[in-house]
Amino acid sequence: MKNYATIMTPGEGFEFLTIAGATIKLSGSYTHNASVSGPSYSNTKAGMYILAGNPYPSTLDWDNTSGWTKTNINPTLYMYSAASKTITTYLSGSGTNGGTNLIPVEQAFMFTTTGTGGSTSQLIMNSLCRVTTSTSYMRTLNSQKLMLEILTPGGQIDQTLLNFNELSSSDYDGSVDALKIMNPSTVPSLYTVVSSSGTDLAINTRPMLTAGEVIPLNLKTISNGTYTIRCSQNEIEGYQLLLVDKFKNTQMLVDTTLRYAVVSTTEDSLDRFELKLAPVILHGQQPGNPGSSNNSVSIYTSPGGFLVQADQTNAGISTIYIMDAAGRQLQTQSNVNLQAGNNFYSLLDYSSGVYLIRVTTVNGSYVQQVSYIK
Repeated sequence: MKNYATIMTPGEGFEFLTIAGATIKLSGSYTHNASVSGPSYSNTKAGMYILAGNPYPSTLDWDNTSGWTKTNINPTLYMYSAASKTITTYLSGSGTNGGTNLIPVEQAFMFTTTGTGGSTSQLIMNSLCRVTTSTSYMRTLNSQKLMLEILTPGGQIDQTLLNFNELSSSDYDGSVDALKIMNPSTVPSLYTVVSSSGTDLAINTRPMLTAGEVIPLNLKTISNGTYTIRCSQNEIEGYQLLLVDKFKNTQMLVDTTLRYAVVSTTEDSLDRFELKLAPVILHGQQPGNPGSSNNSVSIYTSPGGFLVQADQTNAGISTIYIMDAAGRQLQTQSNVNLQAGNNFYSLLDYSSGVYLIRVTTVNGSYVQQVSYIK
């Protein structure tokens, strides 16, 4: 029997292999409250991955700002899930593939450099980042979310998340966007791409699409097969998106009923799919002609705003969306008590122009163009 001895320093890991059973003896003092400083890395380039590990016998909370010192690193947390064989992603309250802010015991995790703000990047942690202490959460995005998934015949899933926030940028921003790490397994990788830079994203935070604009949606498969694209979460209000299959020249409405079978090979182009705004289909009577329509809800121009004419079957709690001519949502009026007959709504806070008005009642959704002159 041979004996080997080594000295372990905080933040340093070891790997060992035994052919048969072995006994490991640890000696010395252990400080549960120790601070661990990782090495410094160059921050001259953005999006460089740094690998770290949980050194404590406790779960860590990535969102607990009192326990971490994050110098020139982006807030996205990446981990490999052995159960799903995918890369989990977590960013500011949102996650893909089951990603959360919690880092299990002995779990390795990754983050990326910002490329700005200093020459080096570094992560320092102390015992306050454990979940046994009170938690202070980072800001969360007030966004409309769309989660798309690729499903294998065996039930394995890879996810990509879109956050639509008018205060964000359509370009890559490491503080609100998460880079895509391709799955190191036979599970396909589904992700969006920033058109301006070609950056692959697992979480994409951007403004809502404008008319004619598209979001590239890429699919990378490791083995040939039939997969399913589906939508598991859709919180978009006032808009409808289409999934476009450029290879088959087809398009499908994106909602939680979406189930699109994809026969894919490893030779297929990655950029086979894209997302775009659905064209606005007008329902209701033409502006200025009240009483000439057979629709149960009519929307038409009125001095200072617009009128919504509803019959008895559509009266009740409704939602009204005001959009510009390109379909971009400007305002949502929720829990509107729509009366049977004529209902007037003001546009005095808006400039002169053409607007789209969508009224959603218990019986359906009605959209009409109105003109407004101050």
